[in-house]
Amino acid sequence: MIIIKNNNFINYYNIFIFIIFAIIMNDTRLYANQDSFEPDNSPDSAKIIYLQNPLETKKLFIQEHNFYDNEDRDWIKFFVKKGNTYTIIATPDQGMLCDPMIEIFTSKTDIRIDSKDDHGPGEEEYIQWTSQYEGLNYAKISQCDPYSSGCHFTFGKKTSYKLTFIKPDAGVAFGYISGYVQPCNQYTKNGMTTIKTIYNNVQYGEAITLPDCGFLMTNEAGNYLLHGYAQGYRPFQKNITVSERRVNDEDITLSRFGDVNANDKIDTVDVIMTLEYISEMNQ
Repeated sequence: MIIIKNNNFINYYNIFIFIIFAIIMNDTRLYANQDSFEPDNSPDSAKIIYLQNPLETKKLFIQEHNFYDNEDRDWIKFFVKKGNTYTIIATPDQGMLCDPMIEIFTSKTDIRIDSKDDHGPGEEEYIQWTSQYEGLNYAKISQCDPYSSGCHFTFGKKTSYKLTFIKPDAGVAFGYISGYVQPCNQYTKNGMTTIKTIYNNVQYGEAITLPDCGFLMTNEAGNYLLHGYAQGYRPFQKNITVSERRVNDEDITLSRFGDVNANDKIDTVDVIMTLEYISEMNQ
């Protein structure tokens, strides 16, 4: 066993251990929490972002993200119309060290439409483009462009930022779709029902059910076919018109496959009614 008697060495050793301990305790990479949209590190796990009217005082659709570790990339998805102009803004929270880079992709994610990383750490980054595509698009937000000279990778607690998706024309030409899904049960609430808007076989909007079976989404103004899907239920379809700057109330009623009497369960009554129907058809 080696016995160290050099007091200076011991003092320096203690200081070294203290510094290492302090670094570990304050290392944001080790102690950062994931944001509420994780996992979203790929297009397959991208979370939807809705249009935010910049004139509204209630910022319903502004998202809070961060770069919690060095593998974190934030993917989002959204819907556009050809010829319309859109803006995505990444705003670091006060005192933050994140340096967002924004990339826009088509629905296939192998075609990059544009990218921007014009500002430094702690500064707002935005990208604006006029869409040449219809329907689904993606965006990837990363911690700065690794090929730029001013890129300093920082991850953890000091990397939070707000993400906003707007139309620069004061938010006009889009509206809101709100409603409830019935019946409300474990098979239809908490994201078990997917709601979509479709026009000419192109999807322009999407939402999922909340814990109370309600849903809310933004959608470009126009005429659409509203779809509702839940496993074990017949697909719901309805023609709707989305008006600008208005909340369009559209409830969705689902019926189970085989539920002939529409009481949200499959029982002997349904069997009897089905047999009676078949008997009538054969007469």
